Amino acid sequence: MSSKGQDTENTGVSKQVEVLPATSGDYVVLALNGKMVYENANIFAKELESKIREKGCYIIDVDNLERLDSTGFGVLITLAKKVTSLEGQVGFKVSNEFLKELFDIAKFDSVFPMAATQEAVWQIINGGFQPRISLKQY
Repeated sequence: MSSKGQDTENTGVSKQVEVLPATSGDYVVLALNGKMVYENANIFAKELESKIREKGCYIIDVDNLERLDSTGFGVLITLAKKVTSLEGQVGFKVSNEFLKELFDIAKFDSVFPMAATQEAVWQIINGGFQPRISLKQY
């Protein structure tokens, strides 16, 4: 691949992680787009990490992902570990049925609050969500 092709690929991924306005000032929404797969996992990880600057609640909206593989799930786990090391919280907005099934198979629902809307995720977190599996055990 030429360096020009790599630049295009890098630019494409950075545009695939957006910070969206939340309906509440209590959390930040990170919307993921495109393909979160082995080939671009490092770029995705760096882009996501650049959005985590301080303690807080981060809701990851995955509904617009076209593809997600095990490496992509690993990136999400690494991100969650960084946020929790800052004493923050992570939840996932997943209303896409196919993606919800993938997240259920991966047991993310046992580790993280998950719901179909940002507001519902926030309510679960605010209600004192207790994971069935700790992030360390996962």
